[in-house]
Amino acid sequence: MKIGILGGSFDPVHYGHLLLAQYALEELELHGVLFMPAKQPPHKEEDQLSSFEDRLAMLKIAFEGKAEFDITTVEQEREGPSYTYDTLRLLRQEQPETEFVFLIGADSLMTLEKWYRAEDLLREFSFAVAPRPGRSKEEIQFVAKDLEEKYASSLKVIDSPYIEISSTALRKRVREGKSLLYHVPGKVREYIEEKKLYQKG
Repeated sequence: MKIGILGGSFDPVHYGHLLLAQYALEELELHGVLFMPAKQPPHKEEDQLSSFEDRLAMLKIAFEGKAEFDITTVEQEREGPSYTYDTLRLLRQEQPETEFVFLIGADSLMTLEKWYRAEDLLREFSFAVAPRPGRSKEEIQFVAKDLEEKYASSLKVIDSPYIEISSTALRKRVREGKSLLYHVPGKVREYIEEKKLYQKG
């Protein structure tokens, strides 16, 4: 079985996340995609995030009825920062027969060698990279190939559209009283309004 892993804060989940998952599902011929919300990303303070419960709830309603998409809450019980390497190793221990492919954007690709235990991460796991605005596909393919050769890794570039939506920008829109229409699924927008998320800060 081949499963894609899409990690992130998902604060909130938006159509960029969902499109990346769908393109990866089709192009990499995955059996499914697991969304992996981080409990405490290393680069963010815990009080900067919405609660894990709110982010999890938004994910659940974002792709309700989509059988190929699911959520892993493996990071919820872990202590300390959510390092990708530690979490992927834990998933592999739990599902040794599954091949995991970690899905990232081109912006993450450019800093991948600075990640926690990057060399082990690249040698032990496969990656798929989605293009991002500001990076040409040629540049992305060059960096991916360089890392492949350097670490005997597997990094496939997904032929998905450039998607320029960020959760940070969406939170800012809410604070400014602007609409999230066409940025997030309708039920996610309703949840944000009902819970009054992002209205301060």
